[in-house]
Amino acid sequence: MKIVIIRHAEPDYINNTLTEKGFREAKYLGEYYKDAKFDATYSSPLPRAFYTAEALANGKPIIVKKYLEEFWHQITIDGERKHNWDFMPSDIEKYPVLIEHEFLDSEFGKPEHLRELYDEVIKEFDKTLEEHGYKKEGTYYRVTKPNKDTIVFVCHLGMMSLLMSRLTHIPYTKIAQYFFVAPTGVTTFVSEEREDGIAQFRCREFGNLDHLRRKNEPYSHFGSFREIYSEEEEHIKELNKKVSK
Repeated sequence: MKIVIIRHAEPDYINNTLTEKGFREAKYLGEYYKDAKFDATYSSPLPRAFYTAEALANGKPIIVKKYLEEFWHQITIDGERKHNWDFMPSDIEKYPVLIEHEFLDSEFGKPEHLRELYDEVIKEFDKTLEEHGYKKEGTYYRVTKPNKDTIVFVCHLGMMSLLMSRLTHIPYTKIAQYFFVAPTGVTTFVSEEREDGIAQFRCREFGNLDHLRRKNEPYSHFGSFREIYSEEEEHIKELNKKVSK
């Protein structure tokens, strides 16, 4: 089975929709995959994700799942509130637990009830995969219905980190901290059954943007940071304009 995880198109957070560029990105995504066979398309209910899923689905059914909403909870580090993908390198150096599995139950995660929130998402994600024939058991998946279906999840950058964490056993904050997927980036995991009835998922494609390249559409930098601290690149200036309007 293939699991395709797609980040929504460039967002207009102020108006709770997509930017003009974001709608173009979503349109090009749908055009590129118009002949692809998706056996199920799941979407976050937030408009920026749903509009992206709508363009991708090309009129086919979309299953909205509340658990796919962005996982954006803040924690307190040395008196400062930070999102769980905004840790500074110095924070991680001082508190290595921030990018480990133990983070959820640490002094940072406990006050925010992150373990409960994380487990709620994972429980629903596992349930969805089980409906498609792959039941989570410990570190692998028990195959109850072997298939080559393709199921799609259209969601958000933070949520992608959780889903990828569940599939790979890499701490979700480590993925959020060190991996960036541009809006409409396509990430694909494929089940590998090296033992009869037992599968694991392996990433075969990460953040693919072929649908934008073929249209000469530059990718959006939403969610990335400046390459050199002393230089505010043009794309960062543009992002600040869009967010502060």
